[in-house]
Amino acid sequence: MNFFQLNPQLVGSLGDDTVHEGWSDRPLRIHKFQLWLKKWPEDDLVEADMYGYAGSPRLADAIKSHQLTGIEFGQVDIIEEDQFYIHKNDHPGEAVPELLWFKFTGQIAVDDFGLLQGPGSYPLVVSERALELLKSFSLNKCNIKDFDQSLLVKP
Repeated sequence: MNFFQLNPQLVGSLGDDTVHEGWSDRPLRIHKFQLWLKKWPEDDLVEADMYGYAGSPRLADAIKSHQLTGIEFGQVDIIEEDQFYIHKNDHPGEAVPELLWFKFTGQIAVDDFGLLQGPGSYPLVVSERALELLKSFSLNKCNIKDFDQSLLVKP
């Protein structure tokens, strides 16, 4: 099976109330996700810097119904950053899209979703079947490239 590295639309950063195990962990192990929203989420899968991922409830439902592996879902606490009003003005009358926390828990090149263990600009790795499903949703601002097998951590 082929795998791919994804770099979703960056919409914000981890908020001060995010709880994690330590800044040196890669991937960062987040236990509570607060998203400081800086840009309007235009895709169904978006990212906050440092391994915080969120997505639309309809994408989460599709992932569950397709029984894709390596992902869990939770609540994300969304705080609109001070300058977010600029982006809201571009979407008059629209509510900020609802987002769920996408917790990627899988093993790379085994599960449908996983995170690279080291720093990198494309830490999210997905299977071909996961990518096929993701592409049926809005993924216009997401960069996609073939998975670089040399990035696998060897024991």
